[in-house]
Amino acid sequence: MSRRLLINLVLGQSALTLLGLLLVWVTQRQVSLWGTSGILALLWGVLGALVSYALVWWLARSPGVFGDHLRRAVEKIVPLFQGMSWFWLVVLSLLAGVGEEILFRAFLQQWLVDHMGALAGISLATLVFAGLHYLSLPYCLVVFALGLLLALAYHFTQSLMLVMVWHSLYDLIALGFLARLPETLTSRSKPVGSFLQ
Repeated sequence: MSRRLLINLVLGQSALTLLGLLLVWVTQRQVSLWGTSGILALLWGVLGALVSYALVWWLARSPGVFGDHLRRAVEKIVPLFQGMSWFWLVVLSLLAGVGEEILFRAFLQQWLVDHMGALAGISLATLVFAGLHYLSLPYCLVVFALGLLLALAYHFTQSLMLVMVWHSLYDLIALGFLARLPETLTSRSKPVGSFLQ
């Protein structure tokens, strides 16, 4: 991974975070960090990340056209993260999890729900979220499903902490495997012992 690419990834995710914070502030959105789930938001976020990553792993390893297309899409992004240090994987995961949830859930989803109702607002915010992560149709469908889970979790708990923990930990797991064991989601191979390096 080049230094320039890393800087662009960090700056891009930082910009999303700042944009989300600015939009929440300008529109005076009422945002609750813990929502109705309280401290359990941490546990639910961890559980959501683990279960959703397991489902994505299962889809990526499944035989057939969908799994094959998903593996090929993921293979395109492997070079972006291969060899990245754990420090930068954590930084990027936190920036994405925090920034994207502030922007897409605390601002966009809430604004759309206020103006269009829950079904339309959640659906449209999730479509925008998936569209901005587009690599291929199967990959976009997986991102849409994950985004919908995050959107529903936020809608019913109003806990920004829950979705930030879920998204950040999911990204850390996914990026860790892409950087260290890309064959878990692609057809590439790498020794198992290199994961913790």
